[in-house]
Amino acid sequence: MLPIFGRSGDRWLATISAILAMGVALPTHAATSFTDLQDHWAQTCIESLAEAGVVSGYPDGRFHPDDPVKRVEFAVMVRQAFGNRPPQQPSRPFADVPEDFWGFGAIDWATKTGFTVGDSEGNFRPNALISRADAIVSLVNGLAYPLSPRPIDEVLSAALVDWGGIPDYARAQVATAILHNIAVNYPDAPMLRPNFAATRAEVAAFLCQSRLQSGEPSSIEEEYLAHFPELSLPDNVRLVRTLYSLLPNPQNRVDFLGVADIALSPDGNSIAATTTSNDRSGANLMLWDVGTGTLKLFLPTGEMLASAIVFHPNGDRLAYSRGGAIDLRGNLPAALPQGRWEGHAGEITDLAVSADGRWLVSAGEDRQIRLWDWQAGQLVRTFATNSDEEKFVAIDPKGQLIASSDGEAIEVWERATGKRHRTLQPDGFVGAITLSSNGRTLASGGRTPNVTLWNLNTGEVLQTLDIDPDDSVGSEVHSIAFSPDGQRLAVGISTGYKDLDLWSENVVQVWDVTTGTSIARWQGHEDTVRSIAFSTDGKTVISSSEDGTIKFWDIAGDR
Repeated sequence: MLPIFGRSGDRWLATISAILAMGVALPTHAATSFTDLQDHWAQTCIESLAEAGVVSGYPDGRFHPDDPVKRVEFAVMVRQAFGNRPPQQPSRPFADVPEDFWGFGAIDWATKTGFTVGDSEGNFRPNALISRADAIVSLVNGLAYPLSPRPIDEVLSAALVDWGGIPDYARAQVATAILHNIAVNYPDAPMLRPNFAATRAEVAAFLCQSRLQSGEPSSIEEEYLAHFPELSLPDNVRLVRTLYSLLPNPQNRVDFLGVADIALSPDGNSIAATTTSNDRSGANLMLWDVGTGTLKLFLPTGEMLASAIVFHPNGDRLAYSRGGAIDLRGNLPAALPQGRWEGHAGEITDLAVSADGRWLVSAGEDRQIRLWDWQAGQLVRTFATNSDEEKFVAIDPKGQLIASSDGEAIEVWERATGKRHRTLQPDGFVGAITLSSNGRTLASGGRTPNVTLWNLNTGEVLQTLDIDPDDSVGSEVHSIAFSPDGQRLAVGISTGYKDLDLWSENVVQVWDVTTGTSIARWQGHEDTVRSIAFSTDGKTVISSSEDGTIKFWDIAGDR
């Protein structure tokens, strides 16, 4: 507690001593260099503020850049930085800020100018630490920035990996700060850490960015500024949300995990993913709330790779691959173990489930397709294939026919008898396959310049959809999905030089199947698009990539 004296002269001296002790700026004789800022990321910014009389250091010549900032200290710093701002509202008394409190003047000014507010109980809490989110809210409100014209979640999710942790009251202001280059995040620009206490260096950085004049160079390195990427998208495509697969660590550093596969819950409210570390030494199961972006589950699954995942149609459980085994988890989001099925001699590459949830199909690198009774928890039969290429599987909604691709061909099997129903021969290598919701149309893609649609029952080619009409560059389809109504098809494509296995672009493309026309094609990921899906209403395309992101794309006209 700071000493408060009865006589005005003594109170003034006590106030000066307290402010100097905390390193808050006074408008006279402030040092402009500090002994503890050599090679500090905010050195240039802090020294420029000191020269302008906005901040000052401690009597020992140091600045203490990593010390947290109290709310009263923040009010003093803001007044020093923007003291010429006119009042916007009358004074508001706070029960815990008497007029003889050393910071009364700064708090009163910050409140009248709109920078700060109190709590619902009429207190200011002057000695409480100010969070990074609250510091940003204060600056955006006090400087009257027009709020973000873009959808808030679109900006936040595209720029920040931890956007789900931003308090509701701060989301609009943080999005605005990002668009105005105020959100400085050291050492990782995508990591806001909204609820951490703001340090003296961080507040200084916020102030430096807020004080920049048009055309003036920034004193903060570009790599530390949260950035909203201006993607080159078609007019009818909008990125509405981005989720990030991050490896939690005590340093709060960004460590992305590549996304191997995704599955959307039947109600569309949750999305699950299998993720792998950069060195492929371990795998994890992750589960997010789609609406808020909150990570609800992070479950390390050990050293064996997790490549495929599916929800049970009732939404309360899921299955995912771990090497050559299938792990079953229920009571989501608790993800309690419900068993493990083993049998594949090689890594499982894909899973599919029937619409009623009874039948689960797995494809492995051991040249086998396996059919499991999810209800009974047992293996029903095995289908032998001719290739050890990576396999994809699909099962029709009624669970009567199973399709599998192995690079050379697409085999269609009768589930009840285990017999081969027919063989489809694509024109070139085939990888990804998917079935429409009515089970009548199968779509396939691979290292060819087109996607082929087949009648599953007759084997007839219904149509081909061009990916690269002139085949000027190589292309490969890695993922493919129908919309719930079967009228649209989305694919994840890599383009480049297939003979050298060099891919330069990672593309998402969507077709209207009823007309055979491409609706949109865009580049939205920095690495291979390994999985793709539609939202339950068919209005949003969801793509995931080895770049560690899951992105939600809306097509104009759907909303």
